[in-house]
Amino acid sequence: MQAGVDNQVSQAASSAQADQLAKTAASLVQASKQGGKAAADVPHQFSKLLATMLVKEMRQALPEGFFGEGAGADIFNGWMDEHIGSALAERDGLRLEDMIAHSMQTKIDGGESAATSQEKIP
Repeated sequence: MQAGVDNQVSQAASSAQADQLAKTAASLVQASKQGGKAAADVPHQFSKLLATMLVKEMRQALPEGFFGEGAGADIFNGWMDEHIGSALAERDGLRLEDMIAHSMQTKIDGGESAATSQEKIP
Protein backbone atom coordinates (compact mmCIF):
# COMPACT_ATOMS: atom_id res chain seq x y z
CA MET A 1 0.00 0.00 0.00
CA GLN A 2 2.81 2.40 0.94
CA ALA A 3 4.58 1.73 -2.37
CA GLY A 4 1.48 2.85 -4.29
CA VAL A 5 1.25 6.08 -2.30
CA ASP A 6 4.97 6.75 -2.78
CA ASN A 7 4.57 6.15 -6.52
CA GLN A 8 1.67 8.62 -6.75
CA VAL A 9 3.56 11.27 -4.80
CA SER A 10 6.63 10.62 -6.95
CA GLN A 11 4.63 11.09 -10.14
CA ALA A 12 3.08 14.29 -8.79
CA ALA A 13 6.52 15.68 -7.93
CA SER A 14 7.86 14.85 -11.40
CA SER A 15 4.80 16.40 -13.02
CA ALA A 16 5.22 19.56 -10.94
CA GLN A 17 8.86 19.83 -11.99
CA ALA A 18 7.92 19.38 -15.66
CA ASP A 19 5.21 22.04 -15.29
CA GLN A 20 7.73 24.43 -13.75
CA LEU A 21 10.16 23.86 -16.63
CA ALA A 22 7.36 24.53 -19.13
CA LYS A 23 6.42 27.77 -17.34
CA THR A 24 10.05 28.87 -17.35
CA ALA A 25 10.30 28.22 -21.09
CA ALA A 26 7.11 30.21 -21.71
CA SER A 27 8.40 33.14 -19.64
CA LEU A 28 11.66 33.11 -21.64
CA VAL A 29 9.69 33.40 -24.87
CA GLN A 30 7.79 36.40 -23.46
CA ALA A 31 11.00 38.05 -22.22
CA SER A 32 12.68 37.64 -25.60
CA LYS A 33 9.72 39.34 -27.31
CA GLN A 34 9.70 42.27 -24.87
CA GLY A 35 13.32 43.22 -25.44
CA GLY A 36 15.44 45.30 -23.08
CA LYS A 37 17.05 43.90 -19.93
CA ALA A 38 14.68 40.92 -19.84
CA ALA A 39 15.73 39.88 -23.33
CA ALA A 40 19.41 40.27 -22.46
CA ASP A 41 19.00 37.68 -19.69
CA VAL A 42 17.25 35.12 -21.94
CA PRO A 43 20.42 33.35 -23.19
CA HIS A 44 21.61 32.70 -19.64
CA GLN A 45 18.18 31.59 -18.41
CA PHE A 46 17.68 29.31 -21.41
CA SER A 47 21.12 27.79 -20.89
CA LYS A 48 20.19 27.17 -17.25
CA LEU A 49 16.90 25.55 -18.26
CA LEU A 50 18.54 23.32 -20.85
CA ALA A 51 21.34 22.30 -18.47
CA THR A 52 18.77 21.40 -15.78
CA MET A 53 16.82 19.27 -18.23
CA LEU A 54 20.02 17.59 -19.42
CA VAL A 55 21.09 16.75 -15.86
CA LYS A 56 17.60 15.42 -15.09
CA GLU A 57 17.64 13.08 -18.09
CA MET A 58 21.16 11.88 -17.33
CA ARG A 59 20.30 11.22 -13.67
CA GLN A 60 17.23 9.20 -14.66
CA ALA A 61 19.54 6.79 -16.48
CA LEU A 62 20.90 5.68 -13.10
CA PRO A 63 19.17 2.55 -11.78
CA GLU A 64 18.54 3.84 -8.24
CA GLY A 65 19.42 7.50 -8.41
CA PHE A 66 21.47 9.24 -5.75
CA PHE A 67 18.80 9.31 -3.06
CA GLY A 68 17.10 5.94 -3.46
CA GLU A 69 13.41 5.74 -4.34
CA GLY A 70 10.24 7.38 -3.04
CA ALA A 71 8.65 10.80 -2.82
CA GLY A 72 11.46 12.38 -0.79
CA ALA A 73 14.05 11.11 -3.23
CA ASP A 74 12.26 12.80 -6.15
CA ILE A 75 12.29 16.13 -4.35
CA PHE A 76 15.98 15.88 -3.54
CA ASN A 77 16.77 14.70 -7.07
CA GLY A 78 14.86 17.70 -8.47
CA TRP A 79 16.82 20.09 -6.28
CA MET A 80 20.07 18.47 -7.31
CA ASP A 81 19.11 18.76 -11.00
CA GLU A 82 18.39 22.47 -10.56
CA HIS A 83 21.60 23.21 -8.66
CA ILE A 84 23.87 21.32 -11.05
CA GLY A 85 22.07 22.90 -14.02
CA SER A 86 22.52 26.34 -12.45
CA ALA A 87 26.21 25.67 -11.83
CA LEU A 88 26.70 24.60 -15.45
CA ALA A 89 24.93 27.72 -16.70
CA GLU A 90 26.85 30.05 -14.36
CA ARG A 91 30.11 28.80 -15.82
CA ASP A 92 28.65 28.61 -19.36
CA GLY A 93 29.65 24.96 -19.27
CA LEU A 94 27.56 24.09 -22.30
CA ARG A 95 28.85 27.10 -24.26
CA LEU A 96 25.37 28.01 -25.46
CA GLU A 97 24.87 31.60 -24.34
CA ASP A 98 26.80 33.27 -27.18
CA MET A 99 25.07 31.11 -29.79
CA ILE A 100 21.63 31.87 -28.32
CA ALA A 101 22.37 35.61 -28.13
CA HIS A 102 23.63 35.60 -31.74
CA SER A 103 20.55 33.70 -32.92
CA MET A 104 18.22 36.09 -31.09
CA GLN A 105 20.02 39.11 -32.57
CA THR A 106 19.82 37.61 -36.07
CA LYS A 107 16.08 37.08 -35.68
CA ILE A 108 15.61 40.62 -34.36
CA ASP A 109 17.68 42.10 -37.20
CA GLY A 110 15.82 39.97 -39.75
CA GLY A 111 12.47 41.08 -38.32
CA GLU A 112 13.49 44.74 -38.45
CA SER A 113 14.74 44.51 -42.04
CA ALA A 114 11.55 42.71 -43.09
CA ALA A 115 9.43 45.39 -41.41
CA THR A 116 11.48 48.13 -43.09
CA SER A 117 11.13 46.52 -46.52
CA GLN A 118 7.37 46.10 -45.98
CA GLU A 119 7.06 49.84 -45.31
CA LYS A 120 8.81 50.66 -48.59
CA ILE A 121 6.39 48.58 -50.69
CA PRO A 122 3.61 50.86 -52.03
